[in-house]
Amino acid sequence: MSSWTDPIIHPITGARTPAYLNGVIVPMYTPATPEGSLDEQGIRNYTDWLIENGSISTLFPRSGLGQMYEFDLEKVRSVIDIVTDQAGGRIPVMPGCGGAYD
Repeated sequence: MSSWTDPIIHPITGARTPAYLNGVIVPMYTPATPEGSLDEQGIRNYTDWLIENGSISTLFPRSGLGQMYEFDLEKVRSVIDIVTDQAGGRIPVMPGCGGAYD
């Protein structure tokens, strides 16, 4: 894949989609402490583990898994910032876009 945004053309239908929407897009759990705080190092370690696995095409943080409904806007932004920073351009990040639930 030369670029995440280069189109992939379906061999039968001719449909064009960006490369980051093809392959395995993994919904991510969000590591948290027992008290409910974000576990930043856990998020970073999990992000690295998923990328280093080699079979993932795109990360999908804030995907709706886990306790997403408990996140206020500040936590949502933190999760996205941490995952994006840790991915460091190695792989696309496509954050979930549902609103905060507070």
